[in-house]
Amino acid sequence: MIKKLLTAIVTLFVLAGLAHAETFKIYIGSPAGGPSDVYVRKIADEAEKISDYKFIVINRPGADFLVAYQAMLEESRTNPNVLFVSSTGTQVSSYIQHPDLKLDPLNDTKSLILLVRINFLFASLKESSINSLADLRGNLNIGYSGATAPLLISKMKLDPSVQIVPFRNDAELMLGLLRKDVPVAQIVSTNNLINTHKDRIKIIGNLDKMGIVAGQGISVAKNFPEEKLLRLNKIFNTVLSQPATVEWFANTVNTRPEGGAPADYDKLLNDFKRNILDRQ
Repeated sequence: MIKKLLTAIVTLFVLAGLAHAETFKIYIGSPAGGPSDVYVRKIADEAEKISDYKFIVINRPGADFLVAYQAMLEESRTNPNVLFVSSTGTQVSSYIQHPDLKLDPLNDTKSLILLVRINFLFASLKESSINSLADLRGNLNIGYSGATAPLLISKMKLDPSVQIVPFRNDAELMLGLLRKDVPVAQIVSTNNLINTHKDRIKIIGNLDKMGIVAGQGISVAKNFPEEKLLRLNKIFNTVLSQPATVEWFANTVNTRPEGGAPADYDKLLNDFKRNILDRQ
């Protein structure tokens, strides 16, 4: 009887603590189970373990992360505790492809932390005769997903006969390559299917040689309290630097976590803008 009473008391204390824990919503523009969603949930879970905060991940796919951005921006007007999983593409170029939304995330948000750096890769099947970016010529289809890819590919000044074919997301694109729907796919380095299918595909090019390196991070609305932003930055940095987290990222999403100050994400965004838009 005493044991049951003690258990009940402990449970009440735990529930009371959860009830008073400050809660943050994390809006993400990819569907549940996608590469971004997987590691964001991992980071959120680990952050809860070392803080008195609660994190709720909300998926709002559509319009290259801009649907999620719209939802975050709208809620931020009444609830400052909302975060947005952004990317260089979303912040810098996606809104150009969706002018009807009248959004400008780069100017309307501020950076919280850089989560990962992302390389833009080109892949073909191992049995393919296409072995390098120099082979991308003639009557050739290149599959892509995301609004940034057409801008990237336009900078490569490919043979005019080359066509680019849109896919809905990274997973569908990779499967399209494996099914031979397209001979080449422009994929991102965090695509977890790269490791899964490493025996069937080969990487034929990386745009980092053109100075184009992207990233994904967390941004917040302009009215987000600065003190709270720095506190969250410290929590997320602690999570990203843990050896277990570094190992998990390597095994699960084919990359390593970044972290750093908000200014580090700002720099990556501005470098990306200069390389993609300002040189058009």
